[in-house]
Amino acid sequence: MRPALVIDSGGGHPGRVIEAEREALFDELLTNALADPEVLASSKHERAPSPQWLRETARAHRFLILGQVIATEDDYRLALTQEHTGQAKRRAVKFAAVVAGIVLVLTPLGLGVLSNWSNELRDGNAASPPRGADLGSAVGMGALIGLVYLIASVGVGALVWLAFTPWSGVAERRPDALRNRRLWAFVIPTTLLGVMVVFGSGGVATRVALQLASPQPLPEHVDQPAWAWVLTLGTAVLLLAAGALVAQYLLEPPSAPVELGVAEAKVKLADWRTALRGALLSFLRGQISARISISHATTLRSLENSTGLRKVRGPTIHVPTPAWQQLATIAAGMDSGSIALSGPRGVGKTDLLNEFCVNAKDQVGIVVNVPVVFDRREFMLHLFDRVCGLAIKKELDARNTARARLDWIRYLQTRSGETTVGAGWLGFSLGGKRGVSQARQPLTYPEIVESLKDFLAEIARELRASDAGRRLVIGIDELDRIEPIARARDFLNEVKAIFDVVDCLFVLSVSDEALQEADLAQAGKRDAFDSAIDEVIRMEPLTYQYSVRLLGTRAIGLPEPFIALFHCLSGGMPRDLLRTARAAATQTSSARERTLAEITHYLVGRDLDRGIDGGADFRDTVLAIFAGEITSDDLRRAAEPNFPGSFDALAAAQRGLTEPAGLEKIRQAWRLPELIER
Repeated sequence: MRPALVIDSGGGHPGRVIEAEREALFDELLTNALADPEVLASSKHERAPSPQWLRETARAHRFLILGQVIATEDDYRLALTQEHTGQAKRRAVKFAAVVAGIVLVLTPLGLGVLSNWSNELRDGNAASPPRGADLGSAVGMGALIGLVYLIASVGVGALVWLAFTPWSGVAERRPDALRNRRLWAFVIPTTLLGVMVVFGSGGVATRVALQLASPQPLPEHVDQPAWAWVLTLGTAVLLLAAGALVAQYLLEPPSAPVELGVAEAKVKLADWRTALRGALLSFLRGQISARISISHATTLRSLENSTGLRKVRGPTIHVPTPAWQQLATIAAGMDSGSIALSGPRGVGKTDLLNEFCVNAKDQVGIVVNVPVVFDRREFMLHLFDRVCGLAIKKELDARNTARARLDWIRYLQTRSGETTVGAGWLGFSLGGKRGVSQARQPLTYPEIVESLKDFLAEIARELRASDAGRRLVIGIDELDRIEPIARARDFLNEVKAIFDVVDCLFVLSVSDEALQEADLAQAGKRDAFDSAIDEVIRMEPLTYQYSVRLLGTRAIGLPEPFIALFHCLSGGMPRDLLRTARAAATQTSSARERTLAEITHYLVGRDLDRGIDGGADFRDTVLAIFAGEITSDDLRRAAEPNFPGSFDALAAAQRGLTEPAGLEKIRQAWRLPELIER
């Protein structure tokens, strides 16, 4: 099926095109997702929801699903706007070129009419008795003379075109060869015609005017009045402008800019379609996984159809965690300020930042990554650039200001143009030159900070005053990667200068070590983190139940023993959880299923090879539990967080948060032998 959302080429506003077609695109891709092999295979389960129920549920949650791909939609909207603008400009240039071409045609025809009218007036005044001029004959014969001029010019152009024929074969090596051929075949005859018209217009017009004013025959030489020189100059300027417009139109392939814009819009549309289909599949997997009974099978089938596991990055349905709920609650009570997300790497800080700052429907925001080696001035300019891009993408009222600020941020531009007219014949020549010079804007750091704050405040006011009453949110990611901590502190000291913008909320990812150091600061001596950050949210690894939900959005029907194994080996870290599941999936095939014991030995050995090990005792415990005989009662009991040998307790042991005595309690709960001292 062809895309329901198509590129608009008829002048419709891009925003209205997207709004009008979004629902059709959603329905089309929903039908496509329901026909996915993974979804179809799950329908064989006795408790699987019906396709109609899945369709209605997805439709009911369409705003949630569409919100997961808002960034790619904005990219398409911007590309469509640029394509729309490019088409409008091209139509304007084409219209101007057509008008200019008409001027170039009518001017010699007009000169021919004036010249023949002058002759008619002269012959009439010299006749005895004097007779009036035949205006009809003057117009007809004059137009014929002008047409001869035009035909002669076209002939000259044809000769010039043919003169370029020996070099036309180099067009493949010289992309501008055809353009130059087209240009000179127009310029040379136009120049010749223009010189004739310019030098003849004033004299002919003068003779017509004087003969109309007096019936007496005119002398051979007549001095031209001032208005005749003005007419000559005006004709020259008119022809020069008309010729330049047509030449400019001929310099570029007429459809190249439009085709480039359409191609870019098509690429962004394809990206949006891919992202939306991925979000829909993730939603459907989650709905199906939540409603079918999790299998207790100890064999793993082929996961070739589980595209969600193979996708390392991409839009998926967000699984709300306690940290998400806490962030939403704290942010709801703040108009502005800063919130820090802390936690170990891989716990999902980046995903939470993107979900909160980019995908939340009541907010408009971006996420900016901090380079490990940062420069305060360059970072502020980069942030300024991204904020301007946000205003343009979201089609805010501030977008015109944003475009001006982008020029101000990046470059000072000066343009120079030079045109000389001639034809390379009888002493005349023609050439065209256009130059653009660019220089970095010498902004001082205080100017950058103040201008950025002013622009953030302008956007924040507009969003708050809008009907939706949205808020501006800026996410700053990768701050926890800056080492040593002193450098991260220096960065925060610089960036906190913009944290006081009204109605603008900043959310940052920071390291546990930095916050711990801030907590240990002496009383009365506030640390940079303590003075810059208003609220702190600690992100913990996933509990077993959340791991079940997360994997349910990536693959349908994973048996519970394997989910528990992945959770324990990953320590509940979302990134490692998906890595572990993906590694297990590579061991399956349609030809042979893998047992739980085989997958357990493979994954434990893989972690050892990669230097990831929770300890020999932990490894032996995992092997004893999952490579042995595990029953449905064991699984049900271990899924409870209060059980001493729970999967959450094993995940904590993998993270090194359990003492040897704690691991002994886990083994006792699973009725395993006591550990032997090593």
